[in-house]
Amino acid sequence: MRCRDPFNWRDKPSIVGRTIPVLKVDHSIAYRYIVCGDRLWARDVHWNGNARRSEYCTMDAKTCPRCKDEMPKREVTFLHVTLLNFPSSDGFLELTPEGANNFFNALEEGEPMRGLQILVQRARKTLKSPILVEVVNRVEDTEPFPQSADPTPTLMRLWRVGN
Repeated sequence: MRCRDPFNWRDKPSIVGRTIPVLKVDHSIAYRYIVCGDRLWARDVHWNGNARRSEYCTMDAKTCPRCKDEMPKREVTFLHVTLLNFPSSDGFLELTPEGANNFFNALEEGEPMRGLQILVQRARKTLKSPILVEVVNRVEDTEPFPQSADPTPTLMRLWRVGN
């Protein structure tokens, strides 16, 4: 069910749980996914341009080593999705704030996210172009698809936090 503020994150995340891949939107392919999640998960991260990847931020400028080094920050949003014909191939779709707002604004008031079929692609053929998310249809039988999952355990493993 869609809550008033779909962007939420736990303060002290746990690293228990299975690792689900993070999916990025390529500049040359349009993807069709089914939404497994019931919310969007937004988080500020540090962007390491040299390594072309995000890095963990403690969200406390006094204790975060990357904040102290003045590493740039950006917001990323994750949506739990799966491929229509391969329900066990779920992942966390990484969206820019614009892409997340684009998706959120396409929803009807009170409409649940789970079961929506979406088309995700870049606006142009470059990795820096905006991410477009279009709601295409709704799948009524969501039983075969994975239950909604929290991206925190996967992200903590990727960032090697808590190991």
